[in-house]
Amino acid sequence: MGHFTGFFAFAVTRMLFPKLGLSLGWTEARVATVVAFLLVGQAAGILTTNASSWWRDKLWPQVMAQGLTLLCAVAISLASSPILIGVMFFGIGAAAGICYTAALYHGLSSGKDLGKNAGIHESLVAAGNISGCLLGGLVAQSVSLRAPYILLACLAAACLISTAALSREHSPRHLRQQP
Repeated sequence: MGHFTGFFAFAVTRMLFPKLGLSLGWTEARVATVVAFLLVGQAAGILTTNASSWWRDKLWPQVMAQGLTLLCAVAISLASSPILIGVMFFGIGAAAGICYTAALYHGLSSGKDLGKNAGIHESLVAAGNISGCLLGGLVAQSVSLRAPYILLACLAAACLISTAALSREHSPRHLRQQP
C-alpha cells in the first residue's frame, strides 16, 4: 500500500506540480530544484533503510512513512514557499524510499516465487505512476492545481486505516483467539 502511494506521489509531483509552481510565479529552474528534493528524499530513504536492518519485520516504519506522506501532502496543498514545499517533497521522497526498499526486500527475501513477487513490485510502481497522473490530473483540472495533494493525503490516510485494520486482524492476540 505504501509502495503504491509513494509512486502515486512521484507522479503527482513530477508530472503535475510544475504547473502549480509556475502558477505561483516561480521560474522553471526553481520548480525543477524544488521537485528535485523529492528524489533526494527518496535516495535518503533508500540509503537509510539499506544501511541497517532496523526496519525489517516492523510495522511502525511503514506507519511512520504513511503518516509523513499524509502530513507533507496536506502542507504542500496549503503552502506557497519554495523552501517549505521542497522540505515537504523531501519528506514524501524519504517516506517513499522506505516503502520502496521494504516492498522490494519483503518481495524478494521469501526465497520462493521471486519472479511473481518482482512482478507485483513493479506492477505497484506502474499502477502508482499511472494513477497519480490520471487521477491527479483529473482533480487538478476539475478542482484545483492543489487538489492532487489532498487526494494524496486521502490515499495516505486510507493506507494508515488499512494498515491498522490488517495489523489488528493479523496480530498474535487475534490469532490466539481463533478456534
